[in-house]
Amino acid sequence: SQIFIPDNFRYFDESDLFDDDGRPLPLDYLAFWDVAAGKTSRADYNAILTVARNRRTGVIYIVDAWAKKCPAHVALDFAVQKIKEFGHNVFAVETIGVGHDMYRQLRERLAKERIYGTKLKPISHYSANKEKRIEALEPLCESGFLRFMKHHSLLLEQLEQFPSGQHDDLADA
Repeated sequence: SQIFIPDNFRYFDESDLFDDDGRPLPLDYLAFWDVAAGKTSRADYNAILTVARNRRTGVIYIVDAWAKKCPAHVALDFAVQKIKEFGHNVFAVETIGVGHDMYRQLRERLAKERIYGTKLKPISHYSANKEKRIEALEPLCESGFLRFMKHHSLLLEQLEQFPSGQHDDLADA
């Protein structure tokens, strides 16, 4: 049975990130990189999801949903690019398997490029079950606290097909 129904999601556009006077909302930018090592067409996606959390209301806006079936070193370049673009408060990296090395390489790369404003955080999900993590998003979606952009089609598709879809990397991120 379907858990997520995108027709019931609350959507936003860029203008919703500003107040009535055109000032930016007080937002904290956070991201997670779900690292994938595979190189075949059946491999998982490398997925980097960026959210902006309103410090006043707690509303979470999914502002960027990047995913690509590519080698992890290619995704590393995108991670650096995303950090430069958003200036994340925290950028978390899955540190299971190849993720340990990607976390280390990202840390070194940010230091080399003198990017110091983003806290890198290693995340290992050994205790939590992926399906439970994704299912835990449902109440946030239902209440409208988690808001989506209509053009994030791969994320919306993965949520709609969860738990029976082939991929859930963006949903997990």
